[in-house]
Amino acid sequence: MKKTILLFGCIFGLFLAGCGESAEKMYEKGKRTRDISEKIQWYEKAAERGHAVAQVELGIILRDEKGDFEKAEKWLRKAAASNDENAKSRANINLRTLDSMKRSGAREREMREYGFHL
Repeated sequence: MKKTILLFGCIFGLFLAGCGESAEKMYEKGKRTRDISEKIQWYEKAAERGHAVAQVELGIILRDEKGDFEKAEKWLRKAAASNDENAKSRANINLRTLDSMKRSGAREREMREYGFHL
């Protein structure tokens, strides 16, 4: 009996902590907020649960707002591998943009090494 109560308490605690919310609801909460940090938190929760559009949006924000190309690429690649055709298409476009941004940054560093000031 004690084990049952303990198990129920743990499951209920997880539910209250947000595990009971659907990925779609988490995505919608992220969409509604204007605060970038909060938006990232909600999109990341939804993305971790497989929400492909949240994965794309998270990748774009991490790339454009935070400059974190590595994490951006991780989420964009997950979205590109999803079954959601819209998310897959947007992810592939944004992966090409990310690749271009990486190459551009590498060229700038190389030019600075040779003494050019941009």
